[in-house]
Amino acid sequence: MEPKNLQMIQREKMQASMPQEILPTSNINEQGNSLAQNHIINITKALKEKQTKQVVWFDFELPSNGKCGYPKEIKLRELTTEDEKILIKEMFSSKENSILNVIRKCSKFENIPDFNFENLTTFDQDFILIELSAITFPGEKNISITDEANHKITMKLNKEELSLTSVPNDSEYPFKVITPISNITWYLNFMTLKKLKEIDKAIKSLSADILTRLLVSISLSTEKVEINGQNITFDNFYEIVKLLDTLTPSDLKVIIDFYNEKTGAAYGYKLNKEYYCTECGKGGVMELEPLNFFRITI
Repeated sequence: MEPKNLQMIQREKMQASMPQEILPTSNINEQGNSLAQNHIINITKALKEKQTKQVVWFDFELPSNGKCGYPKEIKLRELTTEDEKILIKEMFSSKENSILNVIRKCSKFENIPDFNFENLTTFDQDFILIELSAITFPGEKNISITDEANHKITMKLNKEELSLTSVPNDSEYPFKVITPISNITWYLNFMTLKKLKEIDKAIKSLSADILTRLLVSISLSTEKVEINGQNITFDNFYEIVKLLDTLTPSDLKVIIDFYNEKTGAAYGYKLNKEYYCTECGKGGVMELEPLNFFRITI
């Protein structure tokens, strides 16, 4: 048996892994060590043709449940190879815009063709990204977590292990909270990507401490404020921040706690994963961020 050179070995690997219908009929010249001139052209053309397939749209119900000014039902399709290429290129310049562009390409509301996806709540956006990942790259995920003893634990993760919490049908929106001392009624909306951009812009001209950012976030999420049944008017969000800053610590804490617990963090996909460490013989349940494991990047 004649020894095989590297070209012949590579060609056999290509033939074994490639569907027969896309293989060119003339790959090697008479000497057996050179590919035909149109070999790559034929293969790339055939691959593109096989990648072009009918788009299938899947129906999903968003966690916001139609409470935020847009329908609760949305259609999603899996990412194409071209989507993934564009995503990789765009992420080098702006991860935020690349993610939003993917959502625009792969999502749609049936009767709102020009919907501005920046108006989605942050937990609806996360929900869409997780579902896009699940329908594009189905199957188990190999994940690695670190326990309290700093031990690495490798395990499997299935999409079915995520739990989904949606806004209840009987919820009053925007949400309202009443301060116990000043008796002010505060109405809050969910956070959106558009508001996050406004917050980042506002913070640049203000103190960067955590409390200031939190007060700005609450002010930009404020729908209205009432005192003694009368609506308080504001010219800009700075005035809302001033009002928050003049509240008693106990009243401010009520609003902050409500904002943190009820206006976004309570809804969408959650992941509580059971684990067991063979190294130390201990286990438990760990809360994980689903988007860390269901990415839409390749």
